[in-house]
Amino acid sequence: MEINIFWTGGWDSTFRICTLVADSNCKIQPFYIIDPERKSYPLEINTMYKIKHIINMKNGSEIIRPVKFYHIDDIFPNEQITNWYNILKQKLKLGSQYHLMPRFLEQNGITDMELSIEKGRIYEYIKDYLDLKNDYNGNYHVLNDQYIDTELGIFRNYRFPIITIQKNDTIKIARDKGFLDILNMTWFCFNPVKGDKPCGLCNPCIELIKKGMGHRLPGLSYYKSKNAKLIKKTRGIVNKLSEILKYNKILL
Repeated sequence: MEINIFWTGGWDSTFRICTLVADSNCKIQPFYIIDPERKSYPLEINTMYKIKHIINMKNGSEIIRPVKFYHIDDIFPNEQITNWYNILKQKLKLGSQYHLMPRFLEQNGITDMELSIEKGRIYEYIKDYLDLKNDYNGNYHVLNDQYIDTELGIFRNYRFPIITIQKNDTIKIARDKGFLDILNMTWFCFNPVKGDKPCGLCNPCIELIKKGMGHRLPGLSYYKSKNAKLIKKTRGIVNKLSEILKYNKILL
């Protein structure tokens, strides 16, 4: 059996892949959508290649299939999904990927894509609309059929295998099952600097500090994350002064 999964080279999706490798005999088919506007995408791709190579070498077989890459520009518009997304994002903070990925799934007729989001705000919002399922790969949640034609329909083609698991639990599970070293290879920063260094100021970098994983940040990035509010405020003041000086120069 083959499992379809969105993979980014990040912690959550890599955690799910590692648990499948540890607990299942299935093959894993990763999908990745390339967005050139996403500064981190080359690092994410490189991370996936490295992790896939290590896991396949350890298992002596291609348990993780070659990643299927798609370009964002090749994904068709879908008026229904756009409407649902616009309705839902007024009630629940959602990134643009939650508009992009459902359109991709509808376009390609995929109805069983694993989405590796951990327990958090999305789960708290949709938990009453989910059904618990179980198969040879363990437990997972899906959207209840009653809601597939509502705005919650943007979640209708997903399986959520780790949506009831918290970050601290993933660390413990990874340590117990022996793949914490793999998770520490994952990429997280949205806006890398100097090619391959975490910026320390984006939300994923800041979240590492909050979740007790600050050791994954290099020294300067760690400092930036700890002082993110001050740095952003200072930058705002500098930018405002620059605009004022530029305006006055034009007047002169």
